[in-house]
Amino acid sequence: MNSCHGRTVGDLSGEVVELGGGVSGFKPGDKVVSMSFPNCGGLAEYAVAPASLTVARPPEVTPDGAALRSPSGRRYDAVAHCAPPAPWPVFRDALADAGGVVVDLTPGVAATVRSFLHRVTFSKKRLVPLILMPKKEEMEWLVDMAKQGKLKTTIDSQYPLSRAQEAWAKSMEGHATGKIVVEMGGTE
Repeated sequence: MNSCHGRTVGDLSGEVVELGGGVSGFKPGDKVVSMSFPNCGGLAEYAVAPASLTVARPPEVTPDGAALRSPSGRRYDAVAHCAPPAPWPVFRDALADAGGVVVDLTPGVAATVRSFLHRVTFSKKRLVPLILMPKKEEMEWLVDMAKQGKLKTTIDSQYPLSRAQEAWAKSMEGHATGKIVVEMGGTE
């Protein structure tokens, strides 16, 4: 496997079982969506999720429908974080007006990143590390878009936890056409 071996992988949708010290705004039994980026995600029966990246899952959003982060968030993050001085709300509003349809902005982003990094670093280097960190306000916005029916998750395949290794292998192939969902209570 990879560096996440022995840890959880991907985003997660679940129910709060217990709260860590100093956590407020949630209680056991709350349905939530989380991006467990620092811990590699949620491919486990139980996962520790950072409160800073966990939001309530409204009843209108199914657990599968809450698997939002990867297919919808990556391009938005890249556009929002690599195109200063335009703030995230400028992109958020434009994308929301599009009815949740993802418009491929990748070619423009590459040019923007090159231009921005050249101005900031005065360098013509072509390889520059870029780390995108998810934010709670973006998670809340994605969940709200799903609640309104403006953003839908495309599910490639579903597996019970007992077949998680198959799900992981499919993910590593890189040919999934949507989210690969591992269900904790799923049947064979």
